[in-house]
Amino acid sequence: MPDQNDHIRKSKHNEGFYKSLSIGQTPYKDWIVVGVFYTALHLIDAYLATKNIHPHSHVMRDDWVKRNRELDPIWLDYRELKEFRMKASYKIYDFAAQEIQQEVLPLLDSIRKGLRSLDPAIFN
Repeated sequence: MPDQNDHIRKSKHNEGFYKSLSIGQTPYKDWIVVGVFYTALHLIDAYLATKNIHPHSHVMRDDWVKRNRELDPIWLDYRELKEFRMKASYKIYDFAAQEIQQEVLPLLDSIRKGLRSLDPAIFN
């Protein structure tokens, strides 16, 4: 089972991927959104791993994040980011660079900030 450090490494890997695509130039903006979502997902899984919680599906993770009072501050941002990911994965939708910069990336920043407030040692 992956531990918190495994999830942190995977989060950084995903972040490296989406940052390798130039938001203003790439035709693969949908993949930036997917990368941002999975960056956040693995940060959340890193936190959950500290509680010995290891979700095996999106449904399980959603349930843990929604029910865990400590994670209330990130729940709405996570849910919204997941909706962007669903749009990127399953809809025929062209993301604008401005939309990613002003709507998608701030959700990741907010999730990261919320997790950092819970466990600064892990999320620096």
